[in-house]
Amino acid sequence: MIQNKKVLDVGCGHGDFTIRWSPMVKQIVGLDITSDFIETGKDNNLANVKFVEANTKYKLPFDSQEFDCAYNRKGPTSAYIDIKRIVKNGGQIKGLHPGDRLSPELSQLFPSLFEPLREGTPVLDKIKGNLEKGMLLKQATIETVTSISYLLEPLDLVKVCCFGQTPSVLEMVINSSMSEIEKIFYKHATEKGLPITGEAYIVRVNI
Repeated sequence: MIQNKKVLDVGCGHGDFTIRWSPMVKQIVGLDITSDFIETGKDNNLANVKFVEANTKYKLPFDSQEFDCAYNRKGPTSAYIDIKRIVKNGGQIKGLHPGDRLSPELSQLFPSLFEPLREGTPVLDKIKGNLEKGMLLKQATIETVTSISYLLEPLDLVKVCCFGQTPSVLEMVINSSMSEIEKIFYKHATEKGLPITGEAYIVRVNI
């Protein structure tokens, strides 16, 4: 989808994936609301990589049909409201979002770090609602994918807990809770690590 194209990375975070694709794209723009993440990405100084700070709840700061394609890897679903405008006709939009039944084991084992799963499918409903607002729902397919994966060490669990947060939040959780996390982690881990159930929604849209 991205080969030799101008690409938008929605919710790029520190820009790891944005930078990873730089050798194969014409140009890639990473978009995120967190200024610290954007500044980290800018430090890489790649000619075909750009980072923009913006809130996807409002009109996206790009011209109409500016991008050949866009992807949203665990980023804000509110981007779907305006994203059709900025992707060229014939382009593609793909999204990967955590599912509603994601890792129920974590809230059971670590209730102080993870909230219990909510009833119904609020995440899926939000995705569909924002696709509909962006006039994309009829063009979209949404696939639910489940899997079992393993957290290899307690720090992996902390990273899951703090995904999307600033480094200071990660450090705070490590300092305040790591000893208790390690105790629970090793009590329930197998030889492969701590098993967790994964669920994700994959969104595919052809413009």
